[in-house]
Amino acid sequence: MERKNKKPEDLDFCLPEGNMIPIGYIMMRHSIRQDRPVQAYQRWMNKMPGAYSKYVVKKQLPPNEENPYMLAHLKDYRSLMPMAQEKTKPMFLLKPGDGAIGSHYQAVQACYTDFKELTNNILSAIDKVKINEKGPVSKLINYTDPV
Repeated sequence: MERKNKKPEDLDFCLPEGNMIPIGYIMMRHSIRQDRPVQAYQRWMNKMPGAYSKYVVKKQLPPNEENPYMLAHLKDYRSLMPMAQEKTKPMFLLKPGDGAIGSHYQAVQACYTDFKELTNNILSAIDKVKINEKGPVSKLINYTDPV
């Protein structure tokens, strides 16, 4: 509220209330070895569900229950990042004409699948907390698959 009171007088739009509702978190796998993270990162990733439950949602998960707060576990797609930056487009929309050929193009397809799944998980999580009183948020978004 303190920051909202410091709003410049000449702003011609309303600032959001800032009533955030956490819907989950995303894990980034930095180093992958045969489709699994290296051990150092694995230790940190093992701590995340408990810390998120305890400090963010302030509710402990029952033992052996699937973690409903992890929205995605994404690879870093190191090889695609520079290419996407150079072409100023998302990694998951790179084409062979952009330089994504061979194994790079397979990485683009995997990246697209990962981000599409993340998008669906975010929409599902939003629907669960009923942020929008007009019905599910996923029904309000006009989503067309660009691939």
